[in-house]
Amino acid sequence: MKIFSSSSGVRAWVARPCYEERNLIYLPNQAAGIDVRPISSLLAIAALEYSEYLDVMVDPDFLSSPPSAPPENGVFDAWSPTEPTVPATESHARPLETAPTSAPAHSRNSYTSVPSPLRNEHTPSSPKETTPAAKPVRRSSVKRVVRFAEDDSDDGDDGVPLHIVRMKKMREQKAKFLRQEQLKRAKEEEEERRRKEQEALEVERKRVAVEKEKREKEKALYADAVTAARMRAETTRAGGAARLEKVLREVAARLPSCTCIAAERGL
Repeated sequence: MKIFSSSSGVRAWVARPCYEERNLIYLPNQAAGIDVRPISSLLAIAALEYSEYLDVMVDPDFLSSPPSAPPENGVFDAWSPTEPTVPATESHARPLETAPTSAPAHSRNSYTSVPSPLRNEHTPSSPKETTPAAKPVRRSSVKRVVRFAEDDSDDGDDGVPLHIVRMKKMREQKAKFLRQEQLKRAKEEEEERRRKEQEALEVERKRVAVEKEKREKEKALYADAVTAARMRAETTRAGGAARLEKVLREVAARLPSCTCIAAERGL
């Protein structure tokens, strides 16, 4: 009968393969075809697998042990843990006595090549088989870009809050109303401008007609006055004063302003 330093549940949990043993990285290599690399400390954190306090409880000298040299070909060999042969009483006594003095002040690195002493107490249930070499995968030079299809349907605002949609609709209605008012005001201004132009043209046409009529009247009066003056001169030379007066009365009756014009001209 053997007495172990930890319970069977802890040993069964620790006995599973670690993260670095379960996963490998395959990279294309021109010389060898495929380069198999283990997951380093940059890609995995061993502290996530189990707590460092379990390591110190089992073996206080685990943190101060020198790391082993990495393999030359870059591939870790399958590790076969061995069964511990330390007596139970000694293994329980050593951690309690030496833990305060041997624990270092600094925290350990995220990955160490030395296996945990908890894993040394158990043999893995199924050793990891050698993974067959896969064919090198050529990376495509085409850059993949995620594109979202445009949604032209009316229910595109389902994810937007209702008050935002309401404010957006109110803003659109206000902008539409302002555009309609601007168009209406511009139309009214254009109609008012055309009406004023028509009125101005009508006034100008009437003024031209009045001036033309006035000039024609003045021309007719002047022609009648000239005719009367000539007739009076001829009558005077012929000695027909009575006839002249009769003609003048007829002309004055027909054109009242002719007498005034003739008087002004001294006829």
